[in-house]
Amino acid sequence: MVDVIINEALIEAGERYFIAYVARPKGVGAQIVADLEMDLTGPVTAELMAPRKLSGFEFPALELIERARRTAAENGVRKILLIDPQGLVPLSKVNRANRD
Repeated sequence: MVDVIINEALIEAGERYFIAYVARPKGVGAQIVADLEMDLTGPVTAELMAPRKLSGFEFPALELIERARRTAAENGVRKILLIDPQGLVPLSKVNRANRD
């Protein structure tokens, strides 16, 4: 089972993990999106904990997190660190137009 965590201290040295960075583009009605960093090995550095600027290639947050969980499970990764400094994930909605 893959855990989505917010406490970087739970990732041990040598442990494989992913990071999901959550943000909201500026503009009225902008969708909450996320970007994924894969194939990382603990411990987590301060550089990786810093929020990222949006590149324009992000996916809707809830979809990305769900896909990241599946990918992590397939690759034997047990933790996904969620970087969400604004607390946006609870406000996210599922994109109904793009369902698997």
